[in-house]
This record gives sequence, C-alpha cells and structure tokens, in this order.
Amino acid sequence: MSFNQLHTDLTKGIKRPIRSRKHVISVTPEEFNYFHEMYFKDFNLHQDFEFVVQKKDKEKIVFMLRYYYNLWIEIDELSIKIAKNFPTIFLVTAPINKSNHPHCPEEFKKGTLLYLSNSRYATCNWLEGVPLWKDKDKVKGTDLIPSCQINYAYIRPKI
Repeated sequence: MSFNQLHTDLTKGIKRPIRSRKHVISVTPEEFNYFHEMYFKDFNLHQDFEFVVQKKDKEKIVFMLRYYYNLWIEIDELSIKIAKNFPTIFLVTAPINKSNHPHCPEEFKKGTLLYLSNSRYATCNWLEGVPLWKDKDKVKGTDLIPSCQINYAYIRPKI
C-alpha cells in the first residue's frame, strides 16, 4: 500500500473492512467514510499531511495508516503527520540488541544507519516497526535483501 493508495481509497471509498485478526481490530467501510469526513477531507496527494485526531479514533487510524497502508507517520499526542514519501534511511536512536529485539541477528549501536528493506518474502508487524537492514546488498545468489523488524521507538528517519 502507499500514500497514493490512501488517496485513491479516500476518493472512491473502500468496499471491504480493513482488518487484522492478530491485532483484533477492524475498520469498516462506514468508519472509513467517517474518518474521511472528519480528518482527511483536505488530504493532498502532493504533500505531507498533518491532522489532529480525537482520542477515541486514534488507535484505528494509526492501525489503518501503519498496518494497512504501510505509511510513515509521526505521532505527537493527538497530532499525526503522514509523510508523502516513506523514508529509506534511518538512524538508530537507542542500542538495538537481543534484549529489546530478540529476533534481530545482530546488534546495532546508537547512530548506526539502517536501510529500508521491504521484501515481499519478509515478515514485519508494521504496527510495531519497519523492516530495516545495515546495507542494501542482496544475499549471494538471490534477489533477496535481508531485513529485520526494528521498532519505531529505536529509530528515526535520517533527514
């Protein structure tokens, strides 16, 4: 999914619910239309979009934007900013190791640069983090780029 797909869905609406059995959350077409009227009426395809959300709607909107559309969003209390372009380079803001990322095969020190590695074959819980890796090199003999889910609290986009 993407920023463009969000724009298309806001224009045309959705026909089926956006749901996750794992996270036990769902956004119905009716709720989606409500969110469009409440928050996305002035959505512009050509620039970042910022809005203030009501506390009761925050969880579902964050779910929809991160999990379904895989968008980079910055959250400050009830203010949400959606980046038009998903960042591709991230800076580690706190050490990443087995104690806070048990699935990560390596440790990454604060200040390390990590690169977006969004492979169709990798798994990532987009509600918690994004698939990143230390370089963009493919695994020898394949077209695969390694990745590991790094949680949002440990990274920020490199500007």
